Amino acid sequence: MFERISLFLASFLFCSLCKGQDASGAFPFGEAIADPIAQSGLTVELKQFAEMPATSDAAPRARINAMTALRDGSGRLFVNDLRGKLYEVSSGEPKLYMDYAALVPDLHHKTGLGSGLGSVAFHPNFNSNGKFYTTHVEVTDPPRDSGQSRGFGRGWSAGVVSEWTTSDPEADHFEGKRRELLRVALPTDVHGMQEISFNPNTKLGEADYGILYVCLGEGGSMQTGRLGELRNLRSPLGCILRIDPAGT
Repeated sequence: MFERISLFLASFLFCSLCKGQDASGAFPFGEAIADPIAQSGLTVELKQFAEMPATSDAAPRARINAMTALRDGSGRLFVNDLRGKLYEVSSGEPKLYMDYAALVPDLHHKTGLGSGLGSVAFHPNFNSNGKFYTTHVEVTDPPRDSGQSRGFGRGWSAGVVSEWTTSDPEADHFEGKRRELLRVALPTDVHGMQEISFNPNTKLGEADYGILYVCLGEGGSMQTGRLGELRNLRSPLGCILRIDPAGT
C-alpha cells in the first residue's frame, strides 16, 4: 500500500510540475514554458504511400506497427501487422512475405497493448546469412478476468525472440526455419516485449556488429502491484537487453 500511495503522489506532483502548477494552482517554479514558441515557417506535406490489407472485419481493420528497411541500399521495405502478417512493400504495393500467425500458432494478439507480432529486425548481413529476428507475445496460462474496467486478461504471458533463416534472402516470400532465442515471462499481456533492433552505426569487425537490442516494458507491473520486479536487477522487466544471436 505504501508503494502505491507513494507512486500516486509522485505521479500527481510530476503531472502538476509538467503543467507548471502545484496543487493550489500557483506556479512555484515559474511558467513551464517561459517564452512563446516561435513559428519556424516549416510545413510538412503528407502523401499516402501504401495501404495495408485488412486483417479484421472490425475496427481496427489492421494493426500496423512499424515499417522496417533493409540497410543494404536495396530499398526493400517490410511492414508488420500485430495480428501476425509480415508484408514487403514494393512501389507502394504490399505483398505478404510471411504468414507469421500460421507459423507460430501460439501467437497472441487479441487483447493487451503491444501484443502480437511486435517487431522485426533484419541482420546487417541478411543478404548473405538470410537471418532476421522477430518478437511476439504468447499467453502461457488462460487469461483471467482482473475485475478491472479495462478488461484485459491477466494470465501470465511471455515475450519471445525468434531467429528466422530464409533459404533465399532475395525471395519475395519466406521459406526457411525458425530458432527460438529468448523467452521472458510477463505478469500481464500489456507493456511487454516489443521493439528489437541492431545498431545501424556499426560495421563488420566492430564489437557491436550483429548484436541485437531487445526492449522490454514493465509487463503490466504497474497495474498488478509487482513494482518490486522493476527494482530487481535480476529481472529483465523495464530493461533493454543486449544479446549476441550467434553466441551462447
